[in-house]
Amino acid sequence: MRQQGLWIAQGREHVRLKQWGNAAADFVQAIALLPVDSDPWSERNRICGELAQHEEAFAKAIDLRREDAGLWLARGRYYARKGRWKNAAAAYTKAIALPSAAGHGQHLFVEKACLHILAGDSAAYGALCAKIRRSFAPTENPETVYLAARMCVLAPTSGTDPLLAAKLVNQAMAGKLPSKTQAAAYLHVLGMADCRAGHFQDAVHHLDQSRSADPDWIGTYLNWPMLAVAHHRLGHREEARKWLDKTARWSDRVAGELAKKTVVFPEKVHPADWLEFEVLRREAEAVLQDAAKPKVRKSREGGTAE
Repeated sequence: MRQQGLWIAQGREHVRLKQWGNAAADFVQAIALLPVDSDPWSERNRICGELAQHEEAFAKAIDLRREDAGLWLARGRYYARKGRWKNAAAAYTKAIALPSAAGHGQHLFVEKACLHILAGDSAAYGALCAKIRRSFAPTENPETVYLAARMCVLAPTSGTDPLLAAKLVNQAMAGKLPSKTQAAAYLHVLGMADCRAGHFQDAVHHLDQSRSADPDWIGTYLNWPMLAVAHHRLGHREEARKWLDKTARWSDRVAGELAKKTVVFPEKVHPADWLEFEVLRREAEAVLQDAAKPKVRKSREGGTAE
């Protein structure tokens, strides 16, 4: 641990001096001392995240560790924080192509799906969902099935029958779930599937169940944008606005935190959750803002009237 700290301190000093080759070598030495870890807040992933913010040093580090998916993953998350969605998606593509990506967990696919949506690349999102349906759906692992369903309900352009997604979630929930937090997460995705199927009353029911299953679930904010959409579709204008306002306040708070820190994504918020929230927030805002626009109709004389 002491040796690792020395490498990091030395690397930071080389960054300050803009000695990028030396900085890369130092950070890589520190990274090499740590095991691959799927925890976004692990020491290894934090070091990769710090390195990814310095383009010149990062480029040289990649030359030294070409098979390290963690470096490309950190770079993708850095681009995501900057709103450079296409660059972020490209970095994730490079990370996932490497064998070492397996050690970073299956949430990488959810993050990549979100990035395609945020980049406006519906074709890439649909293709990724099709690939996941083929490779993940046959498994009996509840977490894997849940993640496959989650990916496929992030947007209406997944090319997935939402009833299939709901079936996958119900399949994942068929056994005894290990925690109420997991129950809350699974119910959230079930509510999402209901939204995609146009079953908005069921969506409200399952999203509310998600909120009550574990009141302390840190990801409960993921329910808020879809509650806004579902209530809006049901004609509950005031309730829809309440949830959209709650969504906006959380988004503003997180944006303020990110502006003050050098962290790549919000503290204690999983990158997959943060990116999903960005996807759903934008959808909810678009749906409610579109409804607020004055409708233009044709007049009898062939012109337009408000």
